Amino acid sequence: MPIQKRKIGIIGSGHVGSHIALLAAEEALADEIVLYDISSLKAEAQVMDIQDTLSYFRTYSRIYAGTIADMRDADVMVMSAGSPRISGQNRLDKMESSISICKKIIPEIEHSAFGGIIVSVTNPCDIIAAYIQKILDWPVQRILGSGTALDSARFRNILSLQLHTDPH
Repeated sequence: MPIQKRKIGIIGSGHVGSHIALLAAEEALADEIVLYDISSLKAEAQVMDIQDTLSYFRTYSRIYAGTIADMRDADVMVMSAGSPRISGQNRLDKMESSISICKKIIPEIEHSAFGGIIVSVTNPCDIIAAYIQKILDWPVQRILGSGTALDSARFRNILSLQLHTDPH
């Protein structure tokens, strides 16, 4: 019986997407990580940096720049595509641009025949998760938003700073 490989696809190789890829590799969450960005040069640059870093890890994940179609057999697809926040904007201010980006990406996800779980971290992430679920018309269990986890992390950090203590 062949060993099943664990695979993660990450859409968007900006700060968030590249950090997710690095942490997934460091924690050995996947044997294979595909990083996609509308700018293939950006994705390739992030992959090269992460590959250099992997040489210091005790774990190894194959990481490469690819397409959404390359993610068809991934277990998890992380949606981190988005435009950077401008000073003074809140996460809800990102909704219009994030939906515009999703309108371009969702048909590619459909065309790829991806069968795993999507985790949305694109702001506003829970709203975007609901939008992706509605457009794809998939069961709600297959599309998750990270918003409440992120809110909890931010709250812990604020408390630790105010109380001068470890957030753990």
